[in-house]
Amino acid sequence: MRLMRLAKMRELLFTLQNCIESELLTLALLVTSNMMSILALNHALACAWFLVGNSSENGWVTNQPGLKDSDFVMQYLVSMQWSMAQFTPGASPVSPQTVGERIFSLSVLILGFVV
Repeated sequence: MRLMRLAKMRELLFTLQNCIESELLTLALLVTSNMMSILALNHALACAWFLVGNSSENGWVTNQPGLKDSDFVMQYLVSMQWSMAQFTPGASPVSPQTVGERIFSLSVLILGFVV
């Protein structure tokens, strides 16, 4: 459902871009559109990273002190920070602990090279 809204938002931005003759505003819309796409991708990866880490007893969620018992917001923020760190030179707050997490992490790193 949210992906549909994102697609509609992106479509709206492209429609606005076609109606506007200002190059600066067109560039701003293009940058905004790209940023929204990257943030949506990071959101999906953060959710998947948390799911992978929470699926086993030895996952990264259990190995982070106090994270398993933290509220949803803190768990999401740590996952989102990890996801964004895969696309930037930023520090990652967690490391993969299981084979599945390592495979997922490497896949995301390869995706980061492409994006």
